[in-house]
Amino acid sequence: MKMTTLLLTVTCLQISAKGFSQKISLHEKNAPLEKIFTEIRAQSGYLFFYDINILQKSRPVDIRVKEKSIDQVLADCFKDQPLNYTITNRIIVVTLKPEKKREDVPVPLPPIKVSGTVTDTATGDPLVGVTIQVKGGTVGTVTGAGGQFALEVPDHAVLVVSYIGYNTKEIPVGRNTVIHISLAPSATGLNQVVVVGYGQVENKYLTGSVSSVKGKDLQNIPASGVNQILGGRAAGVEVTNLNGAPGASSVIRIRGGNSIQGNNNPLYVVDGVIMGQDYDLNKLNISDIQSINVLKDATSVAIYGTRGSNGVVLITTKTGAGGQAGKPQISVNAYAGIQRFVNNIHFLNGPQLAVYANEDAAYRSASLPFADPANVPNTNWIDLLTHDAPVYNANVSVSGVTENQKLNYYLSGGYFNQQGIIRNSGFKKYNLTTNLDLKLSTRVSMGLRGHITYMHLNNNKVNFNGGEGSLLHGDIPVRSVYDSAGQFTAENPVSGTLQSNPIADDKLKTDYVNSANVLMSLYLQVSPLKNLVLKTTFSPVLDYNKHNVYNPGLLPQNLAIGAGGNGGVTSGMTLNLLNENTVTYSTGIGADSKIDLLGGFTWQTEQNEGVNAHGYAYFNDDQAFNNLSAGADPTRNVIGSSYDSYQLVSWLGRANYAYRNKYLLTLVARADGSSRFADGNKYSFFPAAAVAWRLDQESFIKRLNVFDNLKLKASYGLSGSQS
Repeated sequence: MKMTTLLLTVTCLQISAKGFSQKISLHEKNAPLEKIFTEIRAQSGYLFFYDINILQKSRPVDIRVKEKSIDQVLADCFKDQPLNYTITNRIIVVTLKPEKKREDVPVPLPPIKVSGTVTDTATGDPLVGVTIQVKGGTVGTVTGAGGQFALEVPDHAVLVVSYIGYNTKEIPVGRNTVIHISLAPSATGLNQVVVVGYGQVENKYLTGSVSSVKGKDLQNIPASGVNQILGGRAAGVEVTNLNGAPGASSVIRIRGGNSIQGNNNPLYVVDGVIMGQDYDLNKLNISDIQSINVLKDATSVAIYGTRGSNGVVLITTKTGAGGQAGKPQISVNAYAGIQRFVNNIHFLNGPQLAVYANEDAAYRSASLPFADPANVPNTNWIDLLTHDAPVYNANVSVSGVTENQKLNYYLSGGYFNQQGIIRNSGFKKYNLTTNLDLKLSTRVSMGLRGHITYMHLNNNKVNFNGGEGSLLHGDIPVRSVYDSAGQFTAENPVSGTLQSNPIADDKLKTDYVNSANVLMSLYLQVSPLKNLVLKTTFSPVLDYNKHNVYNPGLLPQNLAIGAGGNGGVTSGMTLNLLNENTVTYSTGIGADSKIDLLGGFTWQTEQNEGVNAHGYAYFNDDQAFNNLSAGADPTRNVIGSSYDSYQLVSWLGRANYAYRNKYLLTLVARADGSSRFADGNKYSFFPAAAVAWRLDQESFIKRLNVFDNLKLKASYGLSGSQS
């Protein structure tokens, strides 16, 4: 009887529902679910069937909908509720969601007792002191005599086996109780790739003498350029900083000097681009450097022919290679510091110097320069001209590999600002770097190396230590900075002669250099056959610099004699074009021998233009060096210009042969044709050869158990200089 009544009610509801709206609008906050059902039934005619007890487990509802379908409204109402619902013939049946079955917690298996030995893969000798650690845990032990070990580990544990000088190994235990482990000697140093001229070679196959410095060893050192921090980091390389001024150059010598009159600087090569012997290392951003390799012996430098006699410094910048595909790496590196005059120089003060000057005059029977030594000026020129100078450095880089692994990229920007300890001097540098490598296909690739640098060098205007008349030699504490009228003093009170005033020089003189450098290198690489690589590179380099100097007429030494001001401008531009074309072929011979061949043709030209002008006797200082024609003394005015160019064509080749991976031979040859050579002697030939014996691979050396790496090398060859 109850069922009949229910069915009749449903039938009536279905019939009467035809007049209801099919769109629902609700605006309720924290309302019980039962109230929501009543509103929906009133607007739609849908009937709800449910057990009143299960609604007690529901959560209040916040809902705000306008003209939504029944499905959308129900989905919002039942979101995050412990209830399910089904719709059949305009009847909504609400049920409780079934409870999730509790999963049985596995009973941990008892620990496994594992024992075994650790030996050397090559010799089979037991290794003592090997660390064996459960991965991700704290359980571990160390091998004892005979390389034996024993420990208890959890089920399915993984053992991490490590030993200095050997490759780390991970061993899954499983259900094994006895494990014998062999470790291979680490080949980190031997398999390291070393950059050499026009290529790379594994360290173990290297026959020449090359010193390597990693870029990470140069990071976070407060220096404007590589030249200031390279000293002491590469064997056979001597670096002498000419002075401590910001942006100052350095003298670099590789295995000493080779010429009495010629240029003894090494040849600098940046990302394969030959930059010459007078390249300013300040142009590079230290944070961009991946490695520095210094070529020192005959076979290493002979590949650079007429420019290799003083050694070669190869600088390689970073790329995005090795990054995780699709995940760029962003690096921010910044530091700030203070430079301080630590070892101050202690001179006689004013009264002490006055007493000394009077004694000197009395000894020479001259009139005393100071009537009352106790009441003379006491000026500390060094304190007035120096200060604690800040230095700032900031670098931002983005590097990585695209998701399709077709492109790797490295983009960076750098800012360096170093103020000089001597006031109103300093060095600023801005760097932009773009390194791209694009794989067009499995056989063709191309890339770009781009470096843009702008530098501003504010020179020191004070003759600090330049001999007679300099700050340390000529300016004395009994001299005042200003006279009684508030003007800069112009005379030495002891000698009575005209002398520059260091404070006036510092405040009034102008002396700075602006320079810009653009280095670009584009390459195309094709591998038509396995192990055969054809590569062509085109590299334009543009250098521009402008040196502005002005000594105003208000300088006390100029004002005293009415000399007026004088100023000058010197500017220069260098354009260097380099094209290199190389072919390399590598192949194995048998199981343990290999040969690498290199051949190439290069062409390079350089043009240098310079202009200089200097004007004297300016009536006013308003325009300074910006109107040199205003100089009123034509007998002293200077105008000059210069032009120079050279061309170089070269053929080069190299062969590396490794027999049984321990007997090594390298043959190198280069022929250079230079426009700088005399007529009738335009070409020179530079051959070289080297042999090496990897003694550590011989059984009689291995039995000594002393050497990890032992190689005997000898080389002979010719290299040249265009100086």
